[in-house]
Amino acid sequence: NLAATDQATDTPTNNFCTFNPLIPQAEMGYSEGNCIATDSGTGGNSRTALTTMAPINGKWYAEFKLITDGGDYPNIGIWATEVVYVVTENVGLPDDTYAWNSSSSGRVFSNNTTIGSTGIGTYAEGDIVQIAMDLDNNYIYFGVNGTYITSGDPTSGSSGTGGFALAAGLNYYFATTTNTNGAWGGNFGGCPPFAISSGNADGDGYGNFEYAVPSGYYALNTKNLAEYG
Repeated sequence: NLAATDQATDTPTNNFCTFNPLIPQAEMGYSEGNCIATDSGTGGNSRTALTTMAPINGKWYAEFKLITDGGDYPNIGIWATEVVYVVTENVGLPDDTYAWNSSSSGRVFSNNTTIGSTGIGTYAEGDIVQIAMDLDNNYIYFGVNGTYITSGDPTSGSSGTGGFALAAGLNYYFATTTNTNGAWGGNFGGCPPFAISSGNADGDGYGNFEYAVPSGYYALNTKNLAEYG
């Protein structure tokens, strides 16, 4: 009597990334096997959740569903482990964190500075946001509901077509930010916290994703991390 969203494919020898409930942050709540992060605080502050794994090399794919907006333009992106973590600091505000949000018709920013131009696309409650993180060539690609913004091509390698350049040589968590009562569901391949209608795995057969995993990218789990990270 279990739904697919109540099952995980972790084994004793292979564990998938989730949101990290061990980081001290009383104002974040976690559910569905730590694959849903909910801003449970008050006062209108935005709050950020980080993941359990932060690779420095390799190419990694994950999907995030905006379950509840929470207002104040929720952000989605990555956060370098070298950056001091503060629960009320939005991903994209500190240097070496990178985020996409829906303000100004969509923008990608780091160090609170827009990268490129605004008006590059938006997402809304109920959408699935894709992140393809290329730490071999140091680019990040954002997509929504199967289409990458700025005509991004995660398989373009060193040319970084449609990608956004990252600082090299850093370990990066996936990261989400929402405002009061907002919630993101993170699908890292092992325990999708939202229904998957199609079912796509990486090239090694790991993961259960709504959209196709770009060639050469992998679900973030311990076996893939040992081989590619």
